Amino acid sequence: MTLEHEINETNRYYLENDISIDSTWAIADADIYLDLNGYAIEKTGTGSAITVEDGALYLFDSNYSKNGNGVITGGNAVNGGAVAVGTAQDTNRAEFHMYGGTLTGNTASDKGGAVFCGSGSGQNTFTGKVVIHDGIIIANTAAYGGGVANLNGEIDLCGGTISQNTANVGGGGVFNGHIFHMNDGVISGNEAVYGGGIMGSDGENETNIGGGIIKENRADRGGGIYLGKDNLFD
Repeated sequence: MTLEHEINETNRYYLENDISIDSTWAIADADIYLDLNGYAIEKTGTGSAITVEDGALYLFDSNYSKNGNGVITGGNAVNGGAVAVGTAQDTNRAEFHMYGGTLTGNTASDKGGAVFCGSGSGQNTFTGKVVIHDGIIIANTAAYGGGVANLNGEIDLCGGTISQNTANVGGGGVFNGHIFHMNDGVISGNEAVYGGGIMGSDGENETNIGGGIIKENRADRGGGIYLGKDNLFD
C-alpha cells in the first residue's frame, strides 16, 4: 500500500518503517496528521517531499526515543525541499504545523531548504501559514532561507530548533519576506552571506522577536539578524 493511498483513506498516517517516495505527495482539500514514529521519509529525484495547496499538514514524531528521530529528507526543489506550503487562491487555506520530527538533508535552488511558505505568484493575497511548535530543522541548504523561507505568508516559531542550515545568499536559518514571529525556540549555528540567523528582505515586512534564543550564527553581514530597508522590527 502506498503512502498516498493510506493517507487519502484515513487522513492519518503512522509510520511503521522507513519509506522512500519518488514523487511529491500533494495535499489538497484535506487535513493530514502524519506521525513519523521515529522512522524516515526519503524523497528521491527532484521536487518537494510534500506540498500543501489547500488544507493542512500536522507533523508529529511520537516515538523518537525508541526508533531514533523521525526524519523527512532528500527533498530537492526550487522552493521548499521538504515541505512547500502555498496557494494563490484567496478561498483556500494552506497550513503546516510542526510538532515533532526532523527535517534534514533537503535542498532548494531558490527559497526554503526545508520549508517554504508562499504562493508562486508572489501576491500579497496569500493565506498560508507555518507554525513550528517543536522539532528540528537542521543541515538544509538554499539560496535564501537555508532552514525556512517565507515569501508572502506567515511563519510563527513557537519552539523547536533551526540549526546548522546554510543559505548561499541570505537567511541561513530563516528568510522572511512578509510576517515572521519568534516567541520561543532556538536559531543557532546557521550560515549565510546576509543574516546568518534571520534575514528580512527589503519592504514593509514584519520581523517580531518576542522570545527564544538566537546564537552562534555566521554571516558577512548580520550574524544574528540582517534586515533590509523599510523592514518593521519589534
